[in-house]
Amino acid sequence: MSAAAPRSSAGYEPDRVSVVVVVGSALALIAAVLLTNAAVAWYLAVRHGSRPVPPIPDASAFPASRDWLKAREELDSLHERERARLETYQWLDDHRTTARIPIRRAMEILAGGQKSGGRP
Repeated sequence: MSAAAPRSSAGYEPDRVSVVVVVGSALALIAAVLLTNAAVAWYLAVRHGSRPVPPIPDASAFPASRDWLKAREELDSLHERERARLETYQWLDDHRTTARIPIRRAMEILAGGQKSGGRP
């Protein structure tokens, strides 16, 4: 038998990379990015010109912190009134035919369990 001839690396990728090609490619990429940025900046300057920067509004244009505190107090008051409506009994009409009952009691009645004494 004859010994197999060593294969040639023709047609395959080289196993070594040229540093010159890598550095040249990196520099070309950097140059392309810088050129693109310069072209965009020029286009925006021509298209929009030099517009003045709008002034920053002074603090009086914004609500003061006391307004936020007042709104918070109003919200807390609203929650307290809603909680009272959900947790208390109350007649809703003058003839005393319709009543509001606490939400927990209403859920017990709807669930079918009469846990507390008295009429539903």
